[in-house]
Amino acid sequence: MTEVGPRGIWNPLCTVRSLTYLTRTAQPNTCGRCALYARVGCPRSEYREAKLNRAAAWPPDHEACSLFEPWSGVGRRGRESSEKGQTGVSYTLDLEADVPPVIKPSGFYGDALTEPAWLPYRDDKGKAALRPSVIVVRKGQDAAVQEFYANGAIPVTGVFPAQTMTSLISVKGVKRLLDGEAVDPRAVDREIDEAHRRHLDMPEAERILNKRWAEGTYFYDCFDAYPLESILGVSESGKSRLCLLNLALCYHAVPMILMTEAGIFRSKEEDRSTLIVDEAEYLKNVNLHETIRLLLNASYSKYGGFVTRYDEDEKGRRVKRVFDLYSPMCIAGIGGLEGITLSRAFRLVMRRTDKDFPKANPDSYRMLRDSLYITRLKHAFEVRELYEKLDISHIVTARFEELFKPLFVMTEVFGVEDEWNILSDWCREYQENFRVEALNVAEEETVLACCSRLEPVQPDWYQLRDLADAVNAESASRARASSKHVSGILYRLGLTKRKKLHGVTIFYAPVNLVEEACKRIGLSPPDLLTPPSLPIPPDQRPEKAEPWLFKREESS
Repeated sequence: MTEVGPRGIWNPLCTVRSLTYLTRTAQPNTCGRCALYARVGCPRSEYREAKLNRAAAWPPDHEACSLFEPWSGVGRRGRESSEKGQTGVSYTLDLEADVPPVIKPSGFYGDALTEPAWLPYRDDKGKAALRPSVIVVRKGQDAAVQEFYANGAIPVTGVFPAQTMTSLISVKGVKRLLDGEAVDPRAVDREIDEAHRRHLDMPEAERILNKRWAEGTYFYDCFDAYPLESILGVSESGKSRLCLLNLALCYHAVPMILMTEAGIFRSKEEDRSTLIVDEAEYLKNVNLHETIRLLLNASYSKYGGFVTRYDEDEKGRRVKRVFDLYSPMCIAGIGGLEGITLSRAFRLVMRRTDKDFPKANPDSYRMLRDSLYITRLKHAFEVRELYEKLDISHIVTARFEELFKPLFVMTEVFGVEDEWNILSDWCREYQENFRVEALNVAEEETVLACCSRLEPVQPDWYQLRDLADAVNAESASRARASSKHVSGILYRLGLTKRKKLHGVTIFYAPVNLVEEACKRIGLSPPDLLTPPSLPIPPDQRPEKAEPWLFKREESS
């Protein structure tokens, strides 16, 4: 066999490679069928010495040695599946068959629940070692433990959390679970309340809110969405202390200082972790860390999206990996979160205090965490049913209902009626304040107010240029708004109809559409003539009073 290498020159290495490939299909248990043939690790020195003619040095049809390793014949195939080359297995189409779900070491799957744990096993010699195990709970059945790598009653796939992850359920916690120990959720809540009072000085409403959020992390996969927690406040106000307490209490809690894109989606997928992020001042600037913000925005919803990566397996084949972003997050910083990310979170404002509180030690709360794990494994199905039935639309609406509903479910499980009422008042007030402050509809208010004072060029038709001039006159302290910018605001408000009149753009704004636009931003039509949030024109502003400090100096 002769092959031509680069530039038409005969290359003996090409001959050897081709001969090696063709002879790999020889009879079994021969050198040609060995995975080590003509490779590093082959025990026969002739292959290493005869570099230019290895096949001639030892024939491929020679009987294999004791280190024979069957050659699979499968290299890197790109997108081609290895199943295409399988023989001896036949399949019959059955559209009525039950499709087994993909079960991971940690997750809620409707009728099944899994939880990872590192548990001790003994080998044949009696030596104990920790091995990855999965606690499996089926609806209406008791918990059972199966080894992760063994073929248990439920096939479990995926990446198992590392043994160094100390926030997993402990061996003692698993023993308490299997022994059938009863855990009262309200007794657990009282212990969590004592922990908050021991380490923090927080108003009652904020303390209840953080308790419910920490307890809810153990059931987050039972919900369709779970809010991010944004902790903010001045320096030395207790933000880091609250992060430490959450690290001691939350489900699969993992501390993180400097967030990276890979660190976020890998930790969420592989560990199902509650990320506790402190010193997140870099998130204050909305123009930086755009990729991290996208990951945070998708983290609050079970259906918010996934990150896709293509890796290679041990055989060199390309495999697609999908990373689920849904898991709880607590982010602390002086400035808090901004923009769209803030709309997926609720804010807790910390305050300075004269008392020096001790910092929480996560190791000292291991038994309390185990109680929360037992509560999860025993009540997850009840929590899901309660979540599907509960309606809080009379308290909060729109996205706030989606964000706060899990916290009210936790209040039903862990709390009392008084805490429900306190949480309801706090959520109503938060929704009202957020829509006034965070949504920032001052521009929309200005445009509608100016539009209500325009003279129509035709019935219900107004000139766009006149509206832009009126907006600029009303907002003299800000940068001038172009007609295009004002037109974009009208589109957001639902006033989309345009036409040309003598070369001038006019827009359609009848009374009913203007009233509908007011409802979009929570403004009543009578407020348009005297909007309280609009800036006062310069010629109507009152004179500034002389500062009280100067008056005091003159009097002295």
